[in-house]
Amino acid sequence: MMPFCSYYTRVSVICFLYCAPTLVQLCKMCSLWLAIHYISVIWPLVKQRIEFYSPKSSMTQK
Repeated sequence: MMPFCSYYTRVSVICFLYCAPTLVQLCKMCSLWLAIHYISVIWPLVKQRIEFYSPKSSMTQK
């Protein structure tokens, strides 16, 4: 998990440096882009953990 953390920290720092002197609109787009990337990485892990800890959810699907 650490490589992901350092990568996203670097990306957000670069993002901040680009956003700081420019328009707020660009900053919003930047943070939205970051959020999408965070979700795409974290959501599968969270989903996997939820499915692992709750056997009821697999029963309700059948």
